[in-house]
Amino acid sequence: ADAVVPGRLMVYVDDFVQKNAPELGVPKGAFFPDDASGIPVTEDARFEYETPAPAVAAAPKVQRLDFVLDAELEAVVADAKKELAAIIDDNIVTCLELPDFGGKTISQQCKGVSTDSFMQMSLALAFFRDQRGEMPVTYETASTRSFFHGRTETIRPQSLAMRQFLQCFDDSAVPRSQVADLVREAANAHRNYLRRCMGGHGVDRHLLGLRVLAAENGMAPHALFADKAYAKSTRFTLSTSQMPWPVEDWPGFGAYDPLAYAVCYRFTGANTIVATVASRKHTGNGKDARRFSGAIKTALRDMFTLLSANPPSQAKL
Repeated sequence: ADAVVPGRLMVYVDDFVQKNAPELGVPKGAFFPDDASGIPVTEDARFEYETPAPAVAAAPKVQRLDFVLDAELEAVVADAKKELAAIIDDNIVTCLELPDFGGKTISQQCKGVSTDSFMQMSLALAFFRDQRGEMPVTYETASTRSFFHGRTETIRPQSLAMRQFLQCFDDSAVPRSQVADLVREAANAHRNYLRRCMGGHGVDRHLLGLRVLAAENGMAPHALFADKAYAKSTRFTLSTSQMPWPVEDWPGFGAYDPLAYAVCYRFTGANTIVATVASRKHTGNGKDARRFSGAIKTALRDMFTLLSANPPSQAKL
């Protein structure tokens, strides 16, 4: 949810540059000329801005600040550079562009499943296949900014219905209509949980608050926090987030846990999804973002085929 703020700032900067600095050679809908990744800027100007005031244009020229470091600080900076280089080297990041899918396409062809739920069910299927039958412990971000000082809450897409559809999705003996019904049941559970989280009825931030308050007041943590089930449920193996801003880029983040995949995705238009997938290279216990990216593509196609070919009955609409 915090990423919305820099996302909107990116919209502002892109539109402002295109409107007020055409000499930079970044026309609407074009690609950044020096950007080898070929990421397009936003195509539609969404705001109107005034030309910078003369007082701003006449401001003193920015001057470089040179910091004087002693030997101790230089050593600390050198160590930090080595640590950062090791972290960068341990990350695998891939970018996906999925032109066959998008919010409009999913809504029209996959009745009974929201666009975000469609993506979450597909990610779970991809993980289940990639990890040979292991169900993901998924984290998804919910925004609670409708509340004063609200930030985020944890959406947990997994449910009993999800486990059922994952276990039978690739079983040809199970009727496809039955699998589709299970997917929709899991998608509805996800959507309802999302709504509860956005309404302030999630559990993760509440439990985190209790842990922090206990620590700040010198209290022993409750036995719940030492329970194996709680420990497993809070070590997420699939960290996900949807970015809502309209700038056509690939937002993303690294795998916060060595044993996790990280997936950041965005619906860019009627028929396109873009995503970044990340994993750890040396400490990821066999997880590979490149392999998982392929699994995501396959899962999205399979999910789309299943749901579009097996619409819900009128009684379930």
